[in-house]
Amino acid sequence: MYQAVVFDLFGTLAREYQGTVYTRMAERLGIPQTLFWEHWSKSSPERSRGGQSYRDSLTEMCQKLGLPLSAETIEEVAAIRLEETKNALASTRPGAREVLSTFSRAAIPLGLLSNATPEVAQLWPSCGLGSHFKATVFSCEVGMGKPEPEIYRLVCGRLGVKPEYCLYVGDGADKELEGAAAAGMTSVQIRTTRQRIPEARYFIESLQGLLPILGITSYSPD
Repeated sequence: MYQAVVFDLFGTLAREYQGTVYTRMAERLGIPQTLFWEHWSKSSPERSRGGQSYRDSLTEMCQKLGLPLSAETIEEVAAIRLEETKNALASTRPGAREVLSTFSRAAIPLGLLSNATPEVAQLWPSCGLGSHFKATVFSCEVGMGKPEPEIYRLVCGRLGVKPEYCLYVGDGADKELEGAAAAGMTSVQIRTTRQRIPEARYFIESLQGLLPILGITSYSPD
C-alpha cells in the first residue's frame, strides 16, 4: 500500500511555460527567438541548480552576444519571465486543488519535487497550493535535480516514507519518471502530449486517476 505521493510541478499540477514568453524576451533584446533560445537553454541547468539567477543568465547572454547592456533592459526582460512564472503557477491543472484537498483530508503525506529556478521557489508560496505539502524540494535549493536518484530519496526522506511506498507523479519531462523508478519509487505518468514512458507503472488521464491507486473511493470536489 502506498503511503505518500510526490508531485512534479510544471506540466503536472500547473501548466508549462508558454513558448511565446521566449519570443517576447527575444524581441525585447532585439534578437531572433532561435538565437535567444540557444543561449537561454544552455544556461538552464545552471539556473535550475541555483548557480545562476535568470538576471545573471540574461546579463551573460547580452555580454556574449555583444548586445547593448543596461540594467533597465535586463529588468524589463526579467519582468516578462517573472510574469509568465506567476501565470503558469496560477494556471493549475483541472482538479488539482480538489485532489490535493482530498489527499490532505485522507492524511496522505504529499511532496513536491521540481527542477525549478530560483524565481519559482520564490513565487511558490503565493500560488495557494503549498499548504497541502509536507515536503517541498526545488532543485535550485539543493544543488541537484531530476533524474538524479538522490533528489527523489531526499524528498522521500523529508516525508518520512521509504521510496518503495511512495508514488511519483509527473508528465515525463527531464527523464523524471525513469529517475523515480531508479530511486525505488513507483512512477505515474499523467497524460500530456508526450508519449507513454515504459518506466511508468501507471498512466492516468487526469489527477483524479490517482484516487483508486491510493484506495480512495470517496471524492467530493470542493
